[in-house]
Amino acid sequence: MRKNKLFDPHDHIPSSLLNIEKVVVSTKTLRAQEYMKCCAQRAGKSGEAVGSRWPDLSTQGVDEAILSARWFQGEHPLVNSREFNYYVSTNMPIGRKGISKLSEIADHTEVHIEDLRGTKCLVVVTSRIVLIPEKVSSLITEVVAGEEVVRVFFPGPPTRLHKRPYDSSLCGKRMTAKEARDLGFTSVLLNESVKVLEEISA
Repeated sequence: MRKNKLFDPHDHIPSSLLNIEKVVVSTKTLRAQEYMKCCAQRAGKSGEAVGSRWPDLSTQGVDEAILSARWFQGEHPLVNSREFNYYVSTNMPIGRKGISKLSEIADHTEVHIEDLRGTKCLVVVTSRIVLIPEKVSSLITEVVAGEEVVRVFFPGPPTRLHKRPYDSSLCGKRMTAKEARDLGFTSVLLNESVKVLEEISA
């Protein structure tokens, strides 16, 4: 099978299709609490959604959509294939992505620099852009106790949230997206995603 960074379902053969029912059963056996927490965080109607989400789904709706979707094995540079397996689907409901590359937003967009969790790491945040619609969804698995289980899932492709060490002269500062890029930042948290700090995201 030829793997592509840009997913095209026509390039995949049936053997690349994930047995999602088996994987979810194993996940609910080995890490049920973590799995349902991820469902709640991705469900727009759960009241617990943070970051990337499917806005029209409940927690149970996300679980059902994950099980109903066809997940094909793919490849992405942010996913370490030795530890994780990466799958993509084009028949999940349209979701909303909560992290964007700074290069994808207009130069003049107002952003600000924050240490959102008091971890002495700075990230770029903007309230000027709403979450981005995504037709493709991602699911990442890993092996636990010899079983393939779900690690995380979200609308859109993986986007690493760029963080840098705390600097009191930058924290809380407002600037344009171009100025933030000039400082070396590469990503931005959008709108209601400001609570999310994930190594592989929402």
